Amino acid sequence: MTIRSAFADLSVGQVNYAECGDRQAPAVLLLHQSPRSYAEYRAVLPLIGAHRRAIAMDTAGFGDSAAGDAPASIEQWAKVACELLDHLGAWFKNSGFRVTLT
Repeated sequence: MTIRSAFADLSVGQVNYAECGDRQAPAVLLLHQSPRSYAEYRAVLPLIGAHRRAIAMDTAGFGDSAAGDAPASIEQWAKVACELLDHLGAWFKNSGFRVTLT
């Protein structure tokens, strides 16, 4: 299964991410530990991508993602994660499912 990698232009600048699987399938966002990058998920992206849309991102300020001007914080990282999901159209609107990133 092919892993696609790209950059998204978000509020912090360019955010590096990779995805695998059907883009119409329910999404699973993989967030790496700090100070790492999405590279730690390369082996599992195809496994999850076989059944879901697997997305792994470099958190703002880590890997190849821009840090932006705001101070690093959990709230900032969650905001950028939501921006990426929105950019990729990975939210399931009107599904009755709620996601909270904290």
